[in-house]
Amino acid sequence: MKIYGEQDNVFDAADAVVEHGVAVIEGTKTPATNYAKRVIKCLESYDDISAHIGSQNVSINGYFYYVSDLNRWGIGNETLKDIIHQIDQSNS
Repeated sequence: MKIYGEQDNVFDAADAVVEHGVAVIEGTKTPATNYAKRVIKCLESYDDISAHIGSQNVSINGYFYYVSDLNRWGIGNETLKDIIHQIDQSNS
């Protein structure tokens, strides 16, 4: 999976949430959360997706923000945390 940044197409990140249940976003708080809000706006037409912004510390990049589907991954879900760590490792 790709790590998205504020310059990336928000529809690509929204597609990642639809397909994988999560889109990982790099950057500092303000740009990353603004991007995440735009991704959530793209997901409003999906009745079966409950989008949520979260953040997580990771070993290589320090931290990531992400948009996840709460219907697929609950808050604090260990599998989701593992996926985010794998994304951090595979994109180093």
